[in-house]
Amino acid sequence: DMTFSTLMGFTLEAFVVGHTIQDYVLADHERMTADLYELFVLHQQTCEALGVENGDWHSANFILQDSDGEVVHIDWGAARPLHQDELSAEGFQARLNQVQNIAYSFQNEALAKRIQRLHTELVADPERLESIRRQAQALVDTAAF
Repeated sequence: DMTFSTLMGFTLEAFVVGHTIQDYVLADHERMTADLYELFVLHQQTCEALGVENGDWHSANFILQDSDGEVVHIDWGAARPLHQDELSAEGFQARLNQVQNIAYSFQNEALAKRIQRLHTELVADPERLESIRRQAQALVDTAAF
C-alpha cells in the first residue's frame, strides 16, 4: 500500500515511523542478506512494471516500520515515467544495475562489497530474477489505482 500525491512539483508521502534500513544494517552487517537485497530489487522491478524509474537507490530511503516490520520505500522525488525509447533490454539492465548503487549509501567498504556480490549473484541467476519480476508484476496487477 502506498499513497502519495504530487502537486505543483512537490511529492507528498505519508510519514513512516521506524528506522532506516541504513541504520538497521549498519547496526549489524549480517542483516544485509540476499533476501533483503531481493526486496530492493523487487521495489525496482515493481517500478519497472509500472513504467517508472526511481534512480535514487539509497539505504536511508527504505524504512523498517515500527508498526508492523514492513519495509517502506520512501523519497520518490527522483521518480519519473519511462519513455518508450528506454524500454529496451539495455535500458532494463541499466535500471536493474542502478539498484546496486545502494551499496555506497552505507559508506562502508565491507557492506559495499557484500552488496555488489549479492547483486552479481542475483543477476547471474535468471530463475531468481524472473521470480522477482513475477512478484513485481503480481503486485502491479493486484494494485487498486
